[in-house]
Amino acid sequence: MRATDPSSPEQHRLSRRAIVKGAAWSVPVIAAAAAVPQAAASTTPARQTYTVTATGAGSAQGYVTFRLPADATNILYTVVGGNGAGSTGTAGGRGAHLSGMASTPPAEIVVTLLAAGGGITGSHNSSNTRVGQGGAGYGAGGSTPAAPATAPPADHQFFLSNGGGGGGGSALQFGSELAVVAGGGGGAGQLDGRLDGSGALSVPQYAKGGDADATAATARVRFDEGPEERTLTATGGASGTATTGGAGGVGSTFEYYEPADRTADGLPGTDAPGGNGGNALSWMVSGSTTTTKHYALAGTSGGGGGGYAGGGSGSTAIGSRHLGHLAGVGSGGGGGSSYTAAQAGGLVLTPAFAGLHPTSPTAGANGAAGEVTVTFEAAAGLTFP
Repeated sequence: MRATDPSSPEQHRLSRRAIVKGAAWSVPVIAAAAAVPQAAASTTPARQTYTVTATGAGSAQGYVTFRLPADATNILYTVVGGNGAGSTGTAGGRGAHLSGMASTPPAEIVVTLLAAGGGITGSHNSSNTRVGQGGAGYGAGGSTPAAPATAPPADHQFFLSNGGGGGGGSALQFGSELAVVAGGGGGAGQLDGRLDGSGALSVPQYAKGGDADATAATARVRFDEGPEERTLTATGGASGTATTGGAGGVGSTFEYYEPADRTADGLPGTDAPGGNGGNALSWMVSGSTTTTKHYALAGTSGGGGGGYAGGGSGSTAIGSRHLGHLAGVGSGGGGGSSYTAAQAGGLVLTPAFAGLHPTSPTAGANGAAGEVTVTFEAAAGLTFP
């Protein structure tokens, strides 16, 4: 859910140092629309429209500050969180997209725009052990491990396919007070499906990352055992809330296949303000189809999205039977939560739209980065440092 201001503005005062910790400085991107020519006899001062934008790049955040003049009017803002990364079979979650208006400031004020990075997808084969990096931002997305915590047996054929990192949260700040946060999407989970007794890998059901302010879906893989059919499940990470990080997902096991030590719950996101998404977990299961064919499956859950409060990461679960019937599953991470203050830095905020990142995530792809834009009218000919 989208958070609203739960208490006084004092609770959400942040220093510029807090919001830009670890940020790279960048030059403001400022566009000025041409002013409409005034009549020769008019004494009305010329005015024009300015647009200031910060954009993330890959998993890196973008950061811009500028001074909003005291006579600024028609102030519009748009804040978009980073998308979560996908896995080989499904997409990550989408970041939040928030827009609205702000009143004229009582005096010149510093405005800070922090645009989140998107999540990065993890490795998709055993020879490429790339981390699924979470996007940086106001609350970083959770990351996925590069490989299983325990190495597979040396004589086993190894299948590895990891999930995605969560998107970071984007933020807008007026003066020292937090105004808007758009949560990031959760990273997709990954499961390598069911390996049957002949060594054939089945088509699995993948787990999409949760959108901002939403819990991720449950991931499932099924053992086709006729009347004894069982489904292995791992619930998705929960979204962050108005105050606390989302809970990690909960894994389940087969009803009668050695349930002990075959499940792991996801990690929670951290609390507001500026909560990080929970980091993902890895899983591995191994077995033999015959005395000469040995297999190991491995994957991860998805990282939680960052934001006002971070989303929890997905859970994992594995199952095995005789003659190489193996299955493993990792669910997606929950989305980070969003926030809009009633006022910040003396400006009154009026929300106008709450939706999701305009770029739809795709399976196996990195998440799109976030963006923050402020548009306003002021005296013509202004320059910015």
